[in-house]
Amino acid sequence: MYQNKGFTLIELLVVVLIIGILSSVALPQYQKAVDKARATEAFAGLKSLSDASNAYYMANGSYTGMERDSLDVELPEEGRSFTFQVGGSSIYEPNHMDIIASDKRGKYALVAVHWDGQRTRIYCRMPSGSDNGICRSLGALSCTSRGECNIPQYTNSNR
Repeated sequence: MYQNKGFTLIELLVVVLIIGILSSVALPQYQKAVDKARATEAFAGLKSLSDASNAYYMANGSYTGMERDSLDVELPEEGRSFTFQVGGSSIYEPNHMDIIASDKRGKYALVAVHWDGQRTRIYCRMPSGSDNGICRSLGALSCTSRGECNIPQYTNSNR
């Protein structure tokens, strides 16, 4: 008698189906982990820029005239996941400045708000009409109608 040494079509289909189900469950979790890792890199850049801008404020008495090039700071390789912007200070509000880390894919931005030489809060900003799941995975508890989600571990209680 002749013996077949192989798999039947049904067995192969069952294996492919199981792999498909497992990957459909694992892929969103993997994407969340990647987003959190990228955000951690952005938090490090925000901290570096915050410290450098606070030093600038202490030396000059205001944020007016401060540009990113005037700060003595090394950022992670820009161009990979985030772009950093320093701004918000003006003649009218010399004691206020924002540092923005924008996700290159346009999913969200992390904003560090500064008043009087101190970082007062960091919030996650989502584009209008999008789900705030990324911000919630970064630790945001509540979001405003404008898509700003405070991240409490980076918020000073005095402001």
